[in-house]
Amino acid sequence: MGKSSSFDDWADSDLVCSGNGVCECNNCKCHPPYFGRLCEYCNQGEKNCTGQCEEYQDCVQCLAFGMGPIPSQECQGKCSDILTLQTVPSIGDTSGDYCSVTDGKGCRIYFTYRADNEGVLVWVQSERECPKPVELLYVVLGVLAAVVLLGLAILIVWRVVITIHDRREYQKFLIDQKNATWSENQNPIFRPARTTIANPLFGKKID
Repeated sequence: MGKSSSFDDWADSDLVCSGNGVCECNNCKCHPPYFGRLCEYCNQGEKNCTGQCEEYQDCVQCLAFGMGPIPSQECQGKCSDILTLQTVPSIGDTSGDYCSVTDGKGCRIYFTYRADNEGVLVWVQSERECPKPVELLYVVLGVLAAVVLLGLAILIVWRVVITIHDRREYQKFLIDQKNATWSENQNPIFRPARTTIANPLFGKKID
C-alpha cells in the first residue's frame, strides 16, 4: 500500500506542512519531533508529541477487524498512510508507539505503530479484549435473591414494629395497674349473681 500524500493535500489548507514546520523551496522543514514529507508524523515517545493513536484507530479497526466507522470497501483509500498492517498474537514483542483504544462495542484494541518517511507500520493484537457477557442465569438468580432478601427485610421490620408496640402496651398496662385506686379485695369488674327487678305495678290497684 503506497503513500499518496503530496503538497497538493494541503494546498487549499491554512496548515502549511501540517502546521508542524515551514516550507522552504517547495520542501517542508519540520519542527522537532515531527518528520515526513508534510511533517505529518510524530513519534509518541518523543517530548511534546501527543501521538496518533486516535488518528489510526479507525483504520486499524477497518483493516484488521473489518469493523468501525470506515466502510470496508473504503479502507484502502482512506487508510493509504498505513504502509503495512500485521496482526500478531501479542504486541509485547513489537517495536513502536503503544496504543490502546476502545471500539464501538466496548472492546479494547491494542496496537503499536512506527512511522517513517515512507509511511506507517502497524502491528495489531489479533484478539480484542471484550467485557465478558453477563450470564442470564446469574441475572435471574440475582433478581430472585434480591426479592427474597427484600421480603425477609420487610418481615423483620414488621416483627420489630409489632414487638415494640406490644411492649409499649404492656408497659402502659403495668402503669395503669399500679395506679389503680380500688382495694385489693374489690374487683372493679365484679357483678353479683343476684339480680333484683322492681315491678312498677306492685302495690297499685288494677281496675
